[in-house]
Amino acid sequence: MPDSDNTREPKRFNARRAIAIVLGLGVSATFLVLLLRRVDLAQVWRELSRVHVGRLLLSISSMTFGFCAQWLRSRALFAPISDLRSFRLLKSVMLGFSGNNVLPLRAGELLRIHYLAHHGKLPHSSCFALVAVERLMDLLLLVALFLSLLPLVAVDLPPTGAIIGIASVVALGLLTIIGIARWPSGFVRLVARITGWLGERISSFARRKAELFVSGTSSLRSLRALLAAFVATLGYWVMTIVTVRITLWAFGLELPWTAPMVVLVFSGFAVTLPSSPGYVGTYHYFVALALRLMGVPAARATSFAFVLHAAGIVPFTLLGVALLAPDALRGDLVPADKAAPAPTPVEERDAP
Repeated sequence: MPDSDNTREPKRFNARRAIAIVLGLGVSATFLVLLLRRVDLAQVWRELSRVHVGRLLLSISSMTFGFCAQWLRSRALFAPISDLRSFRLLKSVMLGFSGNNVLPLRAGELLRIHYLAHHGKLPHSSCFALVAVERLMDLLLLVALFLSLLPLVAVDLPPTGAIIGIASVVALGLLTIIGIARWPSGFVRLVARITGWLGERISSFARRKAELFVSGTSSLRSLRALLAAFVATLGYWVMTIVTVRITLWAFGLELPWTAPMVVLVFSGFAVTLPSSPGYVGTYHYFVALALRLMGVPAARATSFAFVLHAAGIVPFTLLGVALLAPDALRGDLVPADKAAPAPTPVEERDAP
């Protein structure tokens, strides 16, 4: 009964996906209830009406430079392995961001990988490797930010042991990918050796996938590309801190210089939780919690969370939709052709 088995698999996948979506919506709703149940909504509205619009627009402008930093990072990583134009790379960044905000299960990054693979004529696994490096760099800097705050602030930060554990896993993952990039043929031989006992067919398949993966990490063999990507990542987080600081200024909040970094640490923890698209609920709850721990009244902290989220999500999601609309109208955004090009032969001599 092969046909019956084949039809059963998609149903199981769809059921798991539906459960994940419902779970995310439930988590978002729960945190929204926890946030709003003891807050005077009329006072929240009054706080919103007092926001300095000019300063808020300045904060949105500063976040634009953050997206430029992400674009520069993508250019540093993808330029050595493809001829993707700079504008395509920028649109891929906006696709990942916008997709995460409007689609369930944070599908934006998967769309971005497919977009890069199609327009850059690259294997999907190669694009996945470099996008994974970008995310690992973000996590590593966020964890470093958390650890730097420990001796400086008096608020209760998320559990230190858990964060250090995450940092260790992130650092190990990043070093592993860089190691694969530096010694590609060794990695391919290791995969072939591990899968050799499974038979020639499976071993050949695994070797091909390994070759596709390492072909996308060749830019990581360049110290210059790695340094440029790291500097761009640092620039992104600096501009994010500046954005939070200006938004605090728009609310007339006079808090210690570490306040924007505390907000970022809490919001970074929030986006790791399952939630609806755009991190609704979880983001608002933890940003408001960060401010309340620093002595900000609940209504003001809640209004700040809503404004910071809306200012960072709405304009740039709309910008992403506008930039990508021509691709969508041409049917070129998520093309049906998913065939990957042949991998670049792995060099026999590993990088020194």
